[in-house]
Order: sequence, then structure tokens, then C-alpha cells
Amino acid sequence: MSYLKYLPYKCIICKNDNHYTKDCIDKCKVCKGEHITSLHKCYICNIIGADHITYYCPFRCSCNGYHTKNEHCCLYCHEPNPDHKDENCKMRLNIKYN
Repeated sequence: MSYLKYLPYKCIICKNDNHYTKDCIDKCKVCKGEHITSLHKCYICNIIGADHITYYCPFRCSCNGYHTKNEHCCLYCHEPNPDHKDENCKMRLNIKYN
């Protein structure tokens, strides 16, 4: 019978077994994700690299949401039209507050 050494934890970023992944100092500096900063990926345009930050992505929607203009959906009526503005929506005034 073989006996395997039990490792209680191992960091998946730097491959050290003396700390957890959430405590690693090498994790992404942009999004604090479980990857190194050079592998950071913009989830709007899928560009990989630390010099491209999602907040400043040129393809980001003008409503300041983290999506492209073509994926814009109204907050009130949920119409998936990029030209439909949230502030001009007719459903905006029809929302009931509890």
C-alpha cells in the first residue's frame, strides 16, 4: 500500500505550498483574480495583458456598464436596443417601490 503525502493547501498561482491562493502576493493587481497580472483578460474585448484595463476599454458601453454597446439592455424595460437610453425609457416612471 502506498502512502501519499497530504498537502493541506497549495497556491495555484506560484505553486508554493506555504500559503493559500487568496493570500498570494503574485495574484492579479488589476482585478485581484487568481492569475498573474500578465495574464489579466478584459472581459469586454478579451484582450490579454496588464496594460489593458477593463474600466478604460475603448469598446465599453457609454452607460458605464461593463459590456459593449451592442450588448446594452435597458435597466427598466430590458429592451436590448443599443440606441435605447435608460433615462428616456417610458417604463422608468411606472416602477412601483415597496
